[in-house]
Amino acid sequence: MKVFGNISNIYKAYKTDKIENAKVKNEQKDSDKFSKTGAIKDKVTISQNAKIDNNKVEIEFIKQKLSQINDTNSDKISSLKQSIANGTYKMNLDKVADSLIDSIF
Repeated sequence: MKVFGNISNIYKAYKTDKIENAKVKNEQKDSDKFSKTGAIKDKVTISQNAKIDNNKVEIEFIKQKLSQINDTNSDKISSLKQSIANGTYKMNLDKVADSLIDSIF
């Protein structure tokens, strides 16, 4: 399956959302760890099945975001393919070099 669009932004949004949720959960864990008397509260563990269900939710979230991407670049892509096939496509080598350097740093 080919996906066009800005996948990195979708993934960043997903990770940001996940990080925010984890922060909230950690804050709740810290505040819930001790009762008002200072005694340690009961502890709950999550089963492997629940963890698998959580992964399914994450996958569905990513699928939903990917389905929202419109393939609006198909005209541009076909035009570029035609230019390359005809030998009329001209690359901006300065731009390519800058992009390579930016990707390293």
